[in-house]
Amino acid sequence: MGRVHDLRITRRPDQDGRPRGLFVAGLAVGGGRLAHAWGFAERRATGPWLLRMMTARAARAARYLPADRIVGWGPEVIRVRSDGADLPRLLDVVEP
Repeated sequence: MGRVHDLRITRRPDQDGRPRGLFVAGLAVGGGRLAHAWGFAERRATGPWLLRMMTARAARAARYLPADRIVGWGPEVIRVRSDGADLPRLLDVVEP
């Protein structure tokens, strides 16, 4: 699937509705490092035109891996339940 470039973090409330803590909701994987670093893979940046064109292919290749599909975490490898072919594009994912 590629390298992990970013984490998506969320807060889960407890039964009383108070924030319980931070949890990993998912991972941004694949695509190019510059597309993530400059914000094009997550649609945080929209220009200038030249940078957008340089990172367009990498931004389209970036995927969102939900945390519930992760089987095991390691320092070098993260094991997942599928091959990643069905993962949504990071550009199409609404923040949790």
